Amino acid sequence: MVSATYEDLLRNVRAVLFTGRQRIEDAWLMMFHDIGRLIHEHVLFHEERADLGARVFSRLADDTGVSKRVLYEWVQFSRCFPIVRLTAQLTRTHQQLLCQSTEDVEIATEAPMPLG
Repeated sequence: MVSATYEDLLRNVRAVLFTGRQRIEDAWLMMFHDIGRLIHEHVLFHEERADLGARVFSRLADDTGVSKRVLYEWVQFSRCFPIVRLTAQLTRTHQQLLCQSTEDVEIATEAPMPLG
């Protein structure tokens, strides 16, 4: 359908841009989640080898060009949100903030409580 006015054209273009950007964001989140899950499952499968985890992250960082920090974040993301459908409702910024908050809570609950 041809837009009757420029305003109609602009509205339609913005709608397509919004939808396209949302699909891209969803695809990024699914990719982050899937990669994090794959790494986590691999490390768990080989958990008897304590040194493997650190080496896996280093090797993947070297071989993929993705930093170790980002790989760790993706693993944390997949652990924070094991149900993938929920991730599609979050932006990358939201998932990073939520994972950081979860990590802070885990650290706080693992720290010994001061006596007295």
